[in-house]
Amino acid sequence: MRVFMLSHLYPTPAAPLSGIFVQKQAAALRAAGLDLTLIHPTPWAPRLFPPNTRYGRFARVPAAENVDGLPVYHPRVPELPRNLLFPWTPAGYRLALASLLRRLRREGRPDLLHAHVAHPDGAAAAAFGRAWAVPVVVTVHGQDFAQTLRGHPRAARSVRETLAQAAAVILVSDKLRRNYGLEDWADDLSKYHVVYNGIDPGELPAAAATPRRGRSGAEDESAGSAPDGPASVPPPGRPPAGPVLFTLAYLRAPKGHRFVLEALPALRRQYPGIRYRVAGGGTERGRLEALSSRLGLADCVEFLGELPNAEALRQLAQADIFVMPSWDEAFGIAYLEAMALGKPVVGTSGEGISDLIAREQTGLLVPPRDSAAVTAAIRALLADPAAARAMGERGRALVLGRFTWEQNARATLDIYARAVRRGKEKP
Repeated sequence: MRVFMLSHLYPTPAAPLSGIFVQKQAAALRAAGLDLTLIHPTPWAPRLFPPNTRYGRFARVPAAENVDGLPVYHPRVPELPRNLLFPWTPAGYRLALASLLRRLRREGRPDLLHAHVAHPDGAAAAAFGRAWAVPVVVTVHGQDFAQTLRGHPRAARSVRETLAQAAAVILVSDKLRRNYGLEDWADDLSKYHVVYNGIDPGELPAAAATPRRGRSGAEDESAGSAPDGPASVPPPGRPPAGPVLFTLAYLRAPKGHRFVLEALPALRRQYPGIRYRVAGGGTERGRLEALSSRLGLADCVEFLGELPNAEALRQLAQADIFVMPSWDEAFGIAYLEAMALGKPVVGTSGEGISDLIAREQTGLLVPPRDSAAVTAAIRALLADPAAARAMGERGRALVLGRFTWEQNARATLDIYARAVRRGKEKP
C-alpha cells in the first residue's frame, strides 16, 4: 500500500520538538513495510531573516530529506503571525502543495492520504482525495475539538466537513470520542476509531528503576545518586536530597505547572529536601519563575528548558513522581513515557489519560486547577513508597505491553485497509 501522510506537525531544526509523535508513527509504519511518503507543510520565510530567529530557522529547512529511509518533503506554505489567516489556511495549503503532490502522484499513485489534524491538513487532503478518488484518513489529536470547533465559524465548519468526507477518523483517546458531542454532529460514528499514541521502548534510558525510599522520602543511597551528585553530599546551602518531582511539558497555562508550584510550600515542610524539576520551553516560563521566587522555592525548583527527547527521558528516569495536572489534554505521551520508566503519575480527572490511570491504578488523579489536591496526591505517594512503587510497576507493564509505536502502527494499518475497502465499495 502506498500512502501520503500530510502533517504540519513534524520535527525540524526550526521546531525540533514539534510533532515527534508523527515522526515516530511514520517510522513504525515504514518498519511494518508501508510505502509511506511524508509531506510537512513548512512556513515560507526568506533567508534574509537571521538564522537564530524562528523564521530564519524555517528558511533553512531543506526542501526534501530522507529520514532513515522515509522520504520527507517540506513544501513552503503561507503563514502570518498569530495564525491570522488560520480559517483560510486549507486554501493556501492546496495551492502550495499542488505541484509537489502532482509530481509524487506521477511517480506512484497513492492508495490513501492520511492527514494529522482535520484543519488545515485534513481539509487540504480531502480536496486532493476528492480530485483523485483516493480515500482520506484523518487523525484528531485534540486541537480540532478543544479549540478549532469552538473558534472561528469557518474553521469549525472545515473540521466538520473534513471529517464527514473522511473514510476513517482516528482519535488519540476515548476523551475525544466522549466529550465533544460526536453523536450530535458526526456523520457516521462507526468510522471513528480510538488508537492511542505510543512510545519506543528502545529509546528508554537504562536507568529506569524507581529509586527506593524510606518513609521520610530520602533516597536509599544504594539505589543510586541524585542527578547533581551523591545524595549524601549535598551542595552548600542545599537541603539533603529528597524526593524529586518532574514535569515534562510545554510551559503553557493548561499544563498545570502553577498548581505544582503552589503545592510545594506545604510539601516542603514535611519533606525539606524535595525538588521539582521542569523540562520544557514556552511562554509561561517567566511567570512560573516569578511565582517560584515569590513562594520562596528558588532553591528547590529547577527549570531545565527545552531538552532533546533522549535527555528529557534521562532526566525523567531519575525522578520519583511524574506530575502534570493538565487540562484540555487529548492524551499526553509524557504520561506514557513516565509510566514506561516505572514512575507513578499524577494526572487530571476527565482528561485523555485519566481512564488508563484510574482503571490500571498507575497513579492518582486530581481535579483541574486545584493545588490542594495536587499537594494531597503527592503526599499520599510519598507517604506510601510501596504503593507508589507498585503503581510504577503496573504502569511500566501496561505501556510496554500495550502502548508502543509498533502496536499503534498495526492498528493504523488495519484502519487504512478498511478505509481503502470502504472507498472501493462506494458507488
